[in-house]
Amino acid sequence: MSASKHDWGLVFAGIALAVAGLFCLAAPGLTIVTIAAVVGAFFLVACVFDIIGYVRFRNIMPRSGWELAYAIIDVLLGLVFLLHPLAFSAVVPWLVGLCFVAFAIFEIVTAVKAKGFGVPMWGWPLFSGVLNALCGIAFFVWPEMLSVFLAMILLVRAASLIVYGWNAGRYIAL
Repeated sequence: MSASKHDWGLVFAGIALAVAGLFCLAAPGLTIVTIAAVVGAFFLVACVFDIIGYVRFRNIMPRSGWELAYAIIDVLLGLVFLLHPLAFSAVVPWLVGLCFVAFAIFEIVTAVKAKGFGVPMWGWPLFSGVLNALCGIAFFVWPEMLSVFLAMILLVRAASLIVYGWNAGRYIAL
């Protein structure tokens, strides 16, 4: 059985991320509002699952009233983010920055370990991790530049996926 020369799923995902990155550059205000709306929707979904878990398992194991309070806080936050996304947009850069710094640490550690195991192409994730860390820190320093830094990260991630997808056939057989 021969391996496919390219992983077209990764290539197309990279192209989609590149389009998203260009959108962030072209419409920075809409980017922040969209992120706020998505986060608000996630809080509402989390609330639903928190309440379902609380109701479903309250007779099986002891449940704290704090779990229900947490679900109520989730719904309130979700509604605030959806109803007032511009107010939330002031906090978005710091949350995104924190996430990117955490992901960067994971990516850098993984790249260093991959190099130790002799895995090819370890340098690209190392570069990507350092860039993610710098952009994550930049979110704290220049929060008004969220869309630009987010676009940079998306474009680097897009390039990563395209490179990995294009070269997948060489490394599947390893």
